[in-house]
Amino acid sequence: MKIFQPYEGEIYRIAFIYLKNKDDALDVVQETAYRAFKYNKRDSNYTMINKQIYGTDRLMNDND
Repeated sequence: MKIFQPYEGEIYRIAFIYLKNKDDALDVVQETAYRAFKYNKRDSNYTMINKQIYGTDRLMNDND
């Protein structure tokens, strides 16, 4: 998804800082991309996609 590509590196970096594990950080990137894609199907508003992508800290805390 092209709209997501500019954020992949930043999401990975943040996830790795929190999780300190490469594989877990990559899982967060994948799950975030999936959620953004799923959300994009419901609402094509670009600002809402940004909000979903930057809600990554919520995603990382879902596993607690």
